[in-house]
Amino acid sequence: AMYSLLAGLVIGAGAEGEAYYQNSLVPAQCAMKYKSSSIKSGIQMVAFEKGINAKSESDALAKKYGFQVQSVLSGIGGFIADIPASAVRKMLCEPSIKMMEPDRVISLDLPAD
Repeated sequence: AMYSLLAGLVIGAGAEGEAYYQNSLVPAQCAMKYKSSSIKSGIQMVAFEKGINAKSESDALAKKYGFQVQSVLSGIGGFIADIPASAVRKMLCEPSIKMMEPDRVISLDLPAD
């Protein structure tokens, strides 16, 4: 899961999954933007804005939205958790969150030597 997070953050989302970005919208606009999107429940990889303490913020969000953090990724400032779709939609409006992306397998085509 960590490798897919790192790859996802580096190359962005592919056709099989969509990365959701928090766009610093006011809460009402943010809620409307994600209300009808195809967000699904499941393992989400979350990246925080620069300067956010990943451990304390992931714990606070888990308590607020009712999920358990599976892994804190302090090196990149984020975490991995199984989050219900309804919570994902709300969390996207949190100012501390830069990006959320569903966990998925990705592949890279490496050039032949």
